[in-house]
Amino acid sequence: EEEEEEEDDDEDEDEEELLAAEKAVWEQGDAAVPKGDATRRLAIMGCDWDHVTAGDLFVMFRTYLGGKEASKGSGALRGGGKVEKVTVYPSDFGLEQMEKEAKEGPQIPSVPGAQTPAERRKTTIEEDEED
Repeated sequence: EEEEEEEDDDEDEDEEELLAAEKAVWEQGDAAVPKGDATRRLAIMGCDWDHVTAGDLFVMFRTYLGGKEASKGSGALRGGGKVEKVTVYPSDFGLEQMEKEAKEGPQIPSVPGAQTPAERRKTTIEEDEED
């Protein structure tokens, strides 16, 4: 039981350190953010690109910019903003992943004990060869 309490204490300390570090990042404010030349482009990452289209993003941005929250905005949104066009340009990494998916099929997120489609095919081939 003492070991479990020590582990719990260690986890609590780790979580507190993480929260303190996160808070420190947000306290720096905009002054610490490097600023480059203004562009008309915005990078959107982490979407399920099999289901998100340029049209979806267009509607989302137009809806946000037309809402009350955008009028309270700061920086680039102060004074309003508008979306004229949305185009999706896959990154080099995205292009590599699409090529890989075309050859091997979709990669299912890891679940303990689960196999990717490529692993399942390999297992099936190996099992067939053993017979």
